[in-house]
Amino acid sequence: MLTCDPTLLGHGRDVRQPGDYDKLEVVGAWHITNQTRKQTYTAALRRVGAMPVTPEHHARLPADYAQAASRLGGDPLDSRSGEVFLLHGTEPQHLHSILFEGLDPTVAADGLFGRGTYFAESAGKIDQYATVDHKFQSDGPLSELHEKLYTSAAKHPGRVRYALVCRVALGRPAVTKDGQTRLEDDAALFSDGNTRASLAPLADGVPPQSLRAETGGRVQRFREYVVFSPDQILVEYLVAYQRKRTLCNCGLPATEKTVVNGENRGRKCHFCHWPQDDARNCGYIVVFPQCPCGRKARVRESKSGRNYYTCGNTQSPWCDWFGGWADGIQVSSTPPSRKRSYGHYSGGYGF
Repeated sequence: MLTCDPTLLGHGRDVRQPGDYDKLEVVGAWHITNQTRKQTYTAALRRVGAMPVTPEHHARLPADYAQAASRLGGDPLDSRSGEVFLLHGTEPQHLHSILFEGLDPTVAADGLFGRGTYFAESAGKIDQYATVDHKFQSDGPLSELHEKLYTSAAKHPGRVRYALVCRVALGRPAVTKDGQTRLEDDAALFSDGNTRASLAPLADGVPPQSLRAETGGRVQRFREYVVFSPDQILVEYLVAYQRKRTLCNCGLPATEKTVVNGENRGRKCHFCHWPQDDARNCGYIVVFPQCPCGRKARVRESKSGRNYYTCGNTQSPWCDWFGGWADGIQVSSTPPSRKRSYGHYSGGYGF
C-alpha cells in the first residue's frame, strides 16, 4: 500500500521535509485496537449505511492498492456505507493522542477543501505531511509514544515517519475539482459559502457524508478524500517507514556495495548501474549514511571513546542528528561536502 511512483515522491507545495529519495520502505507496523473508538465507528457504519451507497458512487481505488488492502484481514469492508482503507500522514508529536482519541476533523486546520481529516490512496501524498522521528526518546515529547511502540522486541529503527491506515466510511461523497463547485452538476459545493463548514445537499437532496477531490483542478498529482465527522474514521494500523534512495540518476536500480578500503571502509555505497568506464555511467555515487542535510554523515568520537555518525556539516547551521554508533568506522579526517564523489579511489570504487 505504500508503493508509489518514484517520480511523484517529494514533489508538491505541501511537502514539509524535502529529500532525495524514490522509495518508502516499511520498517514496522502495529495493529491498533481501540474498543471505544470501534464502537463509535460501528454505529457510524450503520448510520451512513442506512442510505446505501450505490455502485456508481463507490470510490474506485487503484487496482494494486485495493489488492494490497484486501490482504489486511479483519472485518470485511461494508459496501453499504462506502467503507474503504485509506492512508493518512501525520507528525510524530500528534500520534499518541490520535491512537487513543482518534482523528478529529473539528480540530484540523482549514485545508484546501474545508476543515476535515484528509486521506489519500497514494503514499506519495501522505508522505508530504509525515515528518521525521529521529531516534528513541526515554525523556522528551515523544517518550510516551516510544515507550508503547518500541520494546525489547521492536527497537526504534531511527529516522522513521508514520502513516496511518484507516477504515473510513465515505458514504455518498460530494465530488469536486475546484473546491468551489460539484463536478456532477456545477452547483455550489458548500452550503455556507466561504466558511466551508457544511457540504451542500446533492442534486437529489441527499446530504453528502464526505468529499472527494479529483485531479485536474486544484490538485494535480493525487486524489484526496475529506471526512468531516470523527465517528466515520477508525485507525486500524500504524506503519513506520523510511525514505530510501534506490535508483541512480539513469532511473535504473543503483548497485550497492560495501567499501573495503580508504576512509569510507565499512560503509554502504550506492553507485550507477553502468560500469565506471562506460559512457552511459551517470556519475551517481553516494556513501551512507546520509545526514538530514543531505551530506555524507561524519564520524566523530564520543567522550567514552566510541565512534558515532553525526551531521556532515562542519559549519553552522548543522542539524542536531545522531545517526547511530559507527563501530569499526574510522573518524572522518576531511570535512564532507555535498559533492557525490565518495568512494572513488585509484583502484576504482574501492570494493
